[in-house]
Amino acid sequence: MRRLMVFILWLIVALFALVIVIGFFAAIGRVDRGDLTEIVESPEVADSAMDKVAQFGVVSARARASGASQPVQISFSDDEISALISDWGRRSEWWGSIERLQVSFGPDLIVLTGELMSVGLNFDFRVDLEVAIEQSERRVEIRRMQVGDIHAPGFITTALLELITRTVDAGLPRIPMRIESLILGEGELIVSGAAIP
Repeated sequence: MRRLMVFILWLIVALFALVIVIGFFAAIGRVDRGDLTEIVESPEVADSAMDKVAQFGVVSARARASGASQPVQISFSDDEISALISDWGRRSEWWGSIERLQVSFGPDLIVLTGELMSVGLNFDFRVDLEVAIEQSERRVEIRRMQVGDIHAPGFITTALLELITRTVDAGLPRIPMRIESLILGEGELIVSGAAIP
């Protein structure tokens, strides 16, 4: 019994040391943003993004009122999407907040970057997602997932992708749109489909 207790104690100490080492490298490192375009934050960009959301709201309301799907196409620049989500990231939650949250688009690529502020520490992060939707068929792959100097190994990105896929398949987040195609170009996202009642 004593050996089991000593083993458990050593296991707890080893896990605690591993968390400290991972936390140290995650907190001191910075991710490379050199291949990304500079995101411009301005009231004009935020207003443009909100106008596009409002236009979609009108089409969505028309679909609900008629009881029939309405065709819709929406395009956003990476500046506009970043403006829409930046306020959400800054909200303080129990786990912390996200500063400098930005989205960059490239050919079939979405790159999320930001700085996670938690328990008094800053963790710079970057996630590169390869995304394509054609004829309602979805293809998603995590190319890169990095926090500070630590790159997530393949089994973690695979598990995270499976979790995201199951969440989307379960209907979360609920958006009143059936997405038929998603085109990602340099600095732009174009989504086509139908607003559903």
